[in-house]
Amino acid sequence: MFYNLLVMGDWQDKGQRLRELRNKKGWSVRGLAREMGVSKSTVSDVELGRRKPTANYLIKAAKTLGIAERELLEWYGYLEPLPPDLDQKLERVAREFDTLFLDHLGELNEESKKSLVDFLEYLIEKQKREDRD
Repeated sequence: MFYNLLVMGDWQDKGQRLRELRNKKGWSVRGLAREMGVSKSTVSDVELGRRKPTANYLIKAAKTLGIAERELLEWYGYLEPLPPDLDQKLERVAREFDTLFLDHLGELNEESKKSLVDFLEYLIEKQKREDRD
């Protein structure tokens, strides 16, 4: 099998990060593979840079290794990093959601309130589907 060496080198660097995370848990390649429900060769190939992992693999790896899914998805280029100001805004909203929601709810007209409820229901259903997958 022939690999594009430029791409392979990049994957090797990224695979090294996964290996470090696995080692922090004290797991062998076989142990991580078992926990993730994938083959030992898949874990090995990803860590050695022989194979670019799918987004699904990275999500499973993140959950298994106890890190944020977004971290691995950004690392492998599946997601664009959040701009720092957006990340800070999201953190503030998450911390103060109840207060922000209740303070501003009265400012919305009925149509906006309905749109907000519809959107929240959509997000909840989306999360349920993702959790099942």
